[in-house]
Amino acid sequence: RNRLWLLMAKFGDVMEPRNRGLVTLFLDTFLAKEYVDIRQLSDEKGKSGDYKEIISTTISSLVAHLTVFSHFKDLKSVHRSAELRSKVEELLCHRVASVQKVALHILLAYKLK
Repeated sequence: RNRLWLLMAKFGDVMEPRNRGLVTLFLDTFLAKEYVDIRQLSDEKGKSGDYKEIISTTISSLVAHLTVFSHFKDLKSVHRSAELRSKVEELLCHRVASVQKVALHILLAYKLK
C-alpha cells in the first residue's frame, strides 16, 4: 500500500484532478481510523511487545500519504482543502522529523503569500 501511495506521488499531474477520492481516503480512512488506533497503541506500550514495529510502519504510511499531496501544484483547489491544511499544520508538531518535513513541503505547495 505504501508503494502505491509513493507511486501516486510520482504522477501528481494525473492524481491532482482526482483528488476527491485521495483526500477522502487520507482524512476519513487513514487519519480518522488507522492513525488514531495506532496512537492509542503507542500510549498503551506495556500491552504489546511489537508496538515499535507497528508504529514505524504507520509513520512510513503517513509519510507516503503526505508525499502525494506535497507534489500537487494547486492545493487551494483540492477537495476539503481547509480541513487538509489544518491537519497538515497539526502534523508540523509531530515528533518524527520526516513527517514534519513532508508537512512543511505541503504547506509550501499551498503557495502562501
